[in-house]
Amino acid sequence: MNVTILAVTKRYNSVCIAGVDEQRKWIRPVKVGELSLENIRVNGSNYVSVGNKYEFAFSGHSPLQCQTENYTIDTRQDIVHRATLTETQKRDLFLSLSENSLITSNPNLDITRILKDRNKSLVLLGPVRIQRVYIYKNGNMKAPNITFNINSINVKGPNNRTDLPCTDLKFRAFAKELLRQRNANSITLEENELKNLLRYNQVFIVIGLTTLFRGENWPMIIGVHTLPDYTQNINYNDL
Repeated sequence: MNVTILAVTKRYNSVCIAGVDEQRKWIRPVKVGELSLENIRVNGSNYVSVGNKYEFAFSGHSPLQCQTENYTIDTRQDIVHRATLTETQKRDLFLSLSENSLITSNPNLDITRILKDRNKSLVLLGPVRIQRVYIYKNGNMKAPNITFNINSINVKGPNNRTDLPCTDLKFRAFAKELLRQRNANSITLEENELKNLLRYNQVFIVIGLTTLFRGENWPMIIGVHTLPDYTQNINYNDL
């Protein structure tokens, strides 16, 4: 099955990936146990990355709780790179997948409730307006928290939380690098400063729900996609 990857994200001591198939149906490639970096290698060197189409061999559909999009990877077969999307192709794909109406038609509901009511755990939203990014560390860097809205409606999680954690590997790398450059333990980026740093005109967000943790399926920002795209190296030895 060909899958265009739209999320490569940190998950505890492992990783998680997600994308869409040729019919633009959401797919989350998984394995029995945790998905490791070794499981998403391509040609023995590179890793699966956002904006690329890959051919995966799956052994079957394996939904888990609200994660109805899960498909188990046949790890005996290689992942094969098939194509890299252009900026125009990415824009067209993002716009075709965007489900902003889920937020605008349900302004009082949190995103977990909205997605679970539809028996899904993955969604792309955008264009959105990122209002604020809070980056901090206490020892190792924690996930950056992002506050964003659609038509002035804040996208929120359970307990009306509007600063959602971001586990996107590329955005985390950007946040880590910024902390190092400024020799800071915490940074708050308002909308205009973030735009100046990343130089984007539009931004799209992918949200994924976790499996149950402390009684809830928590929403995580697993993809931050800007147009134009921004450049950021990822240190896979320091996720």
